[in-house]
Amino acid sequence: MTIDSFYTSASLADTLTSFGSVNEPPATVADFACGGGSLLLAAERRWPGIRVLANDISRSAISKLKRTRSNWQFSAANFLEQRSIRSSRIYDSIGNVDLVILNPPFSRRDKKTYVVVFNGNKYCVSVATAFVINSLPFMSQGGCLLAVLPDGCLVSTADAPVWQEVNRLFKFEVVRDNARSEFEGVSARTCLVRLYKRTEHTLHLVPNEVKNKSKFKIERGTCQMHTRRIKCEGNSAPLVHTTHLKKGRVAHSDEIVFGKTIEGPALLFPRVGRITPEKVCLLEEKRVVVLSDCVLALPCTSFAASENLHTQIISKWSIFSACYRGTGAPYITVDRATHALSKIITVDKKTMRGVSMGNSKSLGAAISLVDI
Repeated sequence: MTIDSFYTSASLADTLTSFGSVNEPPATVADFACGGGSLLLAAERRWPGIRVLANDISRSAISKLKRTRSNWQFSAANFLEQRSIRSSRIYDSIGNVDLVILNPPFSRRDKKTYVVVFNGNKYCVSVATAFVINSLPFMSQGGCLLAVLPDGCLVSTADAPVWQEVNRLFKFEVVRDNARSEFEGVSARTCLVRLYKRTEHTLHLVPNEVKNKSKFKIERGTCQMHTRRIKCEGNSAPLVHTTHLKKGRVAHSDEIVFGKTIEGPALLFPRVGRITPEKVCLLEEKRVVVLSDCVLALPCTSFAASENLHTQIISKWSIFSACYRGTGAPYITVDRATHALSKIITVDKKTMRGVSMGNSKSLGAAISLVDI
C-alpha cells in the first residue's frame, strides 16, 4: 500500500484541538490515522486524563508510541477496510468516542477511490473522505470530529454526493484555511474542518452544487493540449489556451487546430490554475476559436452583455475566486462556476443563443445578460 504520509506538526495539532469542546472536556478521544501521535498528544495537553484510542496501519508507528504512552489503547487496523475495522480492538468503541481527530492520508498512489457505506448507501470516494466517513459511526451522541483535510476532497465531483448526505445529518464547517507551507516537503491546499451531529439550528457549509438548477450554460473546451491536431482542414480555428488569457482580453493565437469551435461574444476564464481578475477575458463578436480543455466559456448575446458580466464578476470577486479549490493546483468545475455565477449575475432567460460548434449545431441554451 503506497499511502502518502505527512505528519501533523505540534503547532497545527494544537490549533486543530482548539476547535474542540470548550464547555465539557471529551472523555474519549480517538485518532484513526495517528502516525506519530501529535494530534492525540495535543488533546492530552488540552484535556488531561482523557481516554485515548490510537490507530494506524503502520505497526512501526504504533510500536514507537507504545514505548512512551503505555496508558493509551492501540490498534493497527486498516481503516479503509470494514473487515479490518470490525476485527480490531477499536471496534468496541463504536458510538462511544466524544472527539475524533484526524489528519488522514491525502492520496494513495496505487488507488484513487474507495467504497464506503454511509446511511445505507454506497459511495466511491477519495482516501481522505473515506477516513472521515468510516469515523462517523464511532462518534457518541454529542460527539465531534475535527480533521485536517485536503481542499480537493471537499470540492471534487466524486465526493460531492456523500458530502451532501453528511451535511444533511451533521453540521459541517470549515473553521480555517491552512497555509500551503503547513506540511514540510509538500505544497498542498488544506483546511481544518469540524463536524458534529445536527441540532435544530443547522449550517449549510458544504456546497450543494450537484443540485444546481441554474439555466446558465457554461461550456468547457475539448482540445487536449497533448493530443491536439494542428492545421487540419475542416473544423479548424485558432487555439485558445490559458496562456492566451491576458489582461481581460484573449490574445491572438497563431496555432490553428482542429476541434469544436466557439464564436464570440463570450467570456472566457481558466478551468485550472491560480485565478486572477486579469484572466477573466472577453472574446470579441464573430471571433471563432477552439478552446483547450483548460478553458471555460460563457457565451453572451452581445459584446456589451459580456462586458457587463465581466464587471459583475470583478465586483464580486471573492465569490467567484473562492470556487477555485483543490489540494494541488486550484481548479473550478462547471457546476461550481454555475453555482457562483447564479449568485453574481442578472440573467434574461428569454434571450438565449446556442454555442457554435464545428458542425454549426447548437450545444444548447447559453447565457444571456440584461444590460444595465
